[in-house]
Amino acid sequence: MACGGPSVKPEVYNDSLVIQQIRVIEKADELQDAFNSYVEAEMRMRHQQLSHQVEASLGSVQKMEDYDGDDSFRKSALTMLEGYDKLLKNEYTEAEKILAQPDSMYSDGDEARLEILYKQIDKKTEELMDNFKRAQDDFAKKYKLNLKADTSKTNG
Repeated sequence: MACGGPSVKPEVYNDSLVIQQIRVIEKADELQDAFNSYVEAEMRMRHQQLSHQVEASLGSVQKMEDYDGDDSFRKSALTMLEGYDKLLKNEYTEAEKILAQPDSMYSDGDEARLEILYKQIDKKTEELMDNFKRAQDDFAKKYKLNLKADTSKTNG
């Protein structure tokens, strides 16, 4: 055996990145649910939890090495996590401010702006996930992985 090959199996590497993705998505879903409650304290708490998860996941992925000299999948994971960080600081924060207003201050303009923000969050999230999935598919093809979807969880 030649030295310098990967020290982990491609399945383990894949799973390490996907675990970080799942952790962030779960926290983002919880924040989205908090938006529906219109409870400011709940939104703040969920925002903070997502922020901490993004930071932790970024740290974990940044510490990972490239796989067999290939950094594309890891870079895609970093891009996805950085995208969530930007969403938190921009669209999510603005939406939270609108939702936290007293009802007496809430206007039709706020409603319209909130709809735009939700669409931006959805669009950007979809792009981040599509790019991550494309990188994962390329990684799987290159290293002959058979990726199967986790059907143990469903979005209700």
